Amino acid sequence: MREQTHLGTNRTGVKVSPKDAKAMQEFAEKTPATQSEDSMAALRGAAIAEADSVGSVPVPGTFKGVVKTGASMLKGQKPEVLIDKLGERLAFERTGVRLYEAMITKCEQQALGADSDTLGMLRHIQAEELEHFRGLAEALETLGADPTAQTPCADVGAVMSGGLMQTITDPRTNLAQCLNALLVAELADNASWELLIELVRQAGHDELVAGFEQAFRQEQEHLAMVKSLLRTAVTGEADRRDQDVKDPASRQKEGERLEGKGGKPGAKMPTYQELLDESLDETFPASDPISPGAAMHAAKRVESGKDDVDWELKPGADAPAAPAKKKAGSAQKTEKAERARATAAQQRRERSGPGKK
Repeated sequence: MREQTHLGTNRTGVKVSPKDAKAMQEFAEKTPATQSEDSMAALRGAAIAEADSVGSVPVPGTFKGVVKTGASMLKGQKPEVLIDKLGERLAFERTGVRLYEAMITKCEQQALGADSDTLGMLRHIQAEELEHFRGLAEALETLGADPTAQTPCADVGAVMSGGLMQTITDPRTNLAQCLNALLVAELADNASWELLIELVRQAGHDELVAGFEQAFRQEQEHLAMVKSLLRTAVTGEADRRDQDVKDPASRQKEGERLEGKGGKPGAKMPTYQELLDESLDETFPASDPISPGAAMHAAKRVESGKDDVDWELKPGADAPAAPAKKKAGSAQKTEKAERARATAAQQRRERSGPGKK
């Protein structure tokens, strides 16, 4: 099991480099904003005014649906509102089944340290989410609607729940982080079922109320289970970490790791490059947002009075070095030495005579 939460080389905070943080703040204060709040509000307002709605509720495709829709309209009701919210719950329950499926698969890999009880709870919740999906599909057919159609609220709900699925399927997220995503889903599910029951009663479809209330009670149980699992995962890890500090064997193992005496590669103190790679791997995508202003003016060159280097030069230190001066008479001494060597060589040849080496 990999460690849930640990200290590492997180460099996302500005306090890691106070000098650069101060310089960045000063530059931001001196540089005029590329977009003011008023201009951004104007752009958004123009986009809202020109935009269409997010799809539409489909017209009933059966005679039964047309009759029921017409009867509701004669009563002064808008049946498309109920159909839209039913389609939203149908899509969300389908997403819930997939969320728990991804969570179960992750726990079965034994990477999160989940026990058999946790897996049992997750499988139980997933089975009931599937029952809710089937019940909603039957309810839509009872009203003459098409359960395969994607309504506007279902479309919006799919966009919102996309982040939850991305969190659980991310290989780096741990048990507590995945349970936190499930908690968000269950909170939304509970509130939405409560509202749906109110709409069904208001529309006079009493035959659907009992089944929906049963589903709402089960969703309340799901929320309690996920909250309990999340609390156990977070507090249990904190207690386990505290016990490890007091354990003599753990202290000895940590000392060997810091001294580089670990028997396995993973038990040794990591190198700087390994720490840097880990820091990059553990940086979550959302922790490094892109500035809209910078993205709009990516090609614009930005200059400031700050030097290109991050160190300070002494006055005159950046001037090119002057060429070295030759000492007076050095050329004459070199010429005399060459003549002396040539004379000595000539004398050796004369003493040796012809035929002698």
